[in-house]
Amino acid sequence: MSYNIAIGRHASLETLAEVIAAGDPDLLGVQELDRFTQRSGPEVDQVAVLAELTGMQAHFVQTTPWDGGIFGHALFLKPGLALVESMRVELPVTPPAEPRALLWAGIDVDADDEADLWVVHTHLTSETAADREAQAEVLVDYATPGPALLLGDLNTGGDAPAFRTLETAWRDALGDPSSIDHVMHDLASGWQIHEARSLGVDDHPEASSASDHPPQLVVFGPP
Repeated sequence: MSYNIAIGRHASLETLAEVIAAGDPDLLGVQELDRFTQRSGPEVDQVAVLAELTGMQAHFVQTTPWDGGIFGHALFLKPGLALVESMRVELPVTPPAEPRALLWAGIDVDADDEADLWVVHTHLTSETAADREAQAEVLVDYATPGPALLLGDLNTGGDAPAFRTLETAWRDALGDPSSIDHVMHDLASGWQIHEARSLGVDDHPEASSASDHPPQLVVFGPP
């Protein structure tokens, strides 16, 4: 699942955790998280709170210092999955644009202490198309080794140049040209999409209003 929670501007973290639970993801990418910022509360660590509320393990990537604290995105794993390898990669931006980064993670799915699934989680720039295109070119290089997933608010979709670049190595699971929030999978591994949808009010009464970005749920696995 990929979910931009917009730093909890539209709903409490408790409500957001309920929406997440309605999707019951094994693996969750959350964008726009504050840690100890003035705007969300200098004692509030949104990453730790969501980890506790969902019962998932969090792996945070800072993108920028913000408002007395830090801001970024996090990958959450359900118990039974383990992060065995990870790397933070700075993405290209043109100053003074807000910094951007990706988390590249190797996930142990079957408890053999080896990576069975590779995940790229990120939040691409909204500031310029040129920077987005440059960032998309970086993401293409992380489509292997597979099987691999790309999760995040990519701020692009449809026929945009950055999205066309991504589609040279990644396949969009939901296929909604109006969406900027995506779950994509690599083209080479042979893994398949078994289900793909945005969560709505049938899943949770506030699934469509808890954020200005709908949570994107994909069931992905071997044929």
